[in-house]
Amino acid sequence: MLENKAEKYINNVTEFDKIAIAIRMADSSRNQRHLGILLKKEQSDSVKLLHLAWHNDLRLDEDFDDEYYFLQACNGLITEQVESFVDWLEVLWIKNQTGVPYGLIFNEEEMIFGTDGSASQLKPGQGFTCSSFVLECFKCFGLDLIKYNTWPVREEDKEWAERIFFFLGKYASKEHINAQRATSEVVRFRPEEVAAAASLGDFSLNTPLAFNDVEQLSKAIAQKVS
Repeated sequence: MLENKAEKYINNVTEFDKIAIAIRMADSSRNQRHLGILLKKEQSDSVKLLHLAWHNDLRLDEDFDDEYYFLQACNGLITEQVESFVDWLEVLWIKNQTGVPYGLIFNEEEMIFGTDGSASQLKPGQGFTCSSFVLECFKCFGLDLIKYNTWPVREEDKEWAERIFFFLGKYASKEHINAQRATSEVVRFRPEEVAAAASLGDFSLNTPLAFNDVEQLSKAIAQKVS
C-alpha cells in the first residue's frame, strides 16, 4: 500500500483540489528539504504556497519555483471542511506574516494559532521549523497528523540543530537561541516525514500516525526529492 502511495505525486500544480503538501530540496549538500502547504480556493483561482521561509518570515507565495513535488492531503475530509481550512490558513498568514519565529522547541499540546488565526505569545526558544509549522497548522485546525511521542531522537539531528543555531544567530536574539540550546533533547520532524503523514492520513478515522506508519513513505519521498 505504501509503495503505491509513494508514486501518487501530483504531476501538475493545477491538478490538486484545495490543499496539497509541497516539498523540495533546499540544500543538497546537507540533504535538507523544505516543506509548505499548497492552497487553492476554487478551481479557477491562483495557487498559493504557504510556508515558513525563515525566522519571522511567513510567506504566502503565488510565484514559486518549479522544483517542488506535490502530494494530495486532507484525505477523509468533506469539501466544506477543506474549504474552511484553506480560508483559515489565509487568515493565519495575514495576521502572522512577520511574527512566526524559527525555533526547535515545539509544544505538542498547546494550540499556538487560535480560531481567528492569531498566534498566542511564544516563550523564548519556542518556534517552528518549516515542517513543524505545517504540523502546527493541522493540529490547530483539529487535524493531528502524528503521534509525537513515537518520533525518535537522532544523533544526526543534533548536528542539524547546531547548524540552525549558527545561521539563526544572525537574525534571532541570544535569549531565543540559548533557550533552545538548553533543551536536553532535539526531536526533529523532518519535512519528508510530515509530508508522508499528511499524504497517508485519513482524517475520517481521527487516528494520528506513528513514526513507523510514515517511515517507509518518507524514505521514498526523500529519495524522490533529491
